[in-house]
Amino acid sequence: MKKFEVVFKKYGFLIICILLVLVSVIILECLKPSITSEIILLITALIILWYTFETYLIRKKEEFLLTREKKPLVGFSLNLNLDNVSDIQFHISNLSKYPVACLVKLSIKIDENIINIKWPEYDGDKYWNIQVRQTMHGHFRWVELFKGTKIITDEKIQLHENIPKPPGKYTREQFLKYSGNDSVKIQSTVNIDVDVFSMNEFKEHLSYPQVHYSFDLTQCKLITELCSGHPYFDYDDIPDWLDNKVNNYL
Repeated sequence: MKKFEVVFKKYGFLIICILLVLVSVIILECLKPSITSEIILLITALIILWYTFETYLIRKKEEFLLTREKKPLVGFSLNLNLDNVSDIQFHISNLSKYPVACLVKLSIKIDENIINIKWPEYDGDKYWNIQVRQTMHGHFRWVELFKGTKIITDEKIQLHENIPKPPGKYTREQFLKYSGNDSVKIQSTVNIDVDVFSMNEFKEHLSYPQVHYSFDLTQCKLITELCSGHPYFDYDDIPDWLDNKVNNYL
């Protein structure tokens, strides 16, 4: 039954047309036998029209697939460095068949305080040029986000920058051990929104759903929001945070 439904869905229009023409032929043949040749020409024309339409649909599908292959697809994520949790790592991978240029925008809030990003590679000012199947890794020290904010004292920032002294690694266990001390405890939550825009030499471009991360310093955990309010294909416009220079390439 399902097979019949698939066949009818694909060729239903042609089948109905042929049946109607056949019924007309039978009726007209009974009334006027000489009209048969005209009906045959009509059937031939309908078949040619259907074939042309099907060929057009196939060509459009092939064009769509070729366009998709040229899309600058990338994957990206944030995570804590397990060997040194003073670092938040950023990973971005080129998943397409051609080199891509990406711009990355981090929007950071500590509690209710908006933090101005000082790193051009994370503020949409510098390109991440990624070759085919290449993954690039960046990082930044989260304690630097507190500098100049007066959310915590400079003395406490300095304590976190110096924990622990040699061998210089700052593991989660060490962090939790030291953060239990009131002199270094930070109870703020760092919220990080990640926006990525990618493009290539074919003037293809993609915007990606914003990914939200919450860095809970009381537990030393970086938690990501798994879902988005929009599907991925609803992000193909050039986002507002991009500089006008991008328009020169698109």
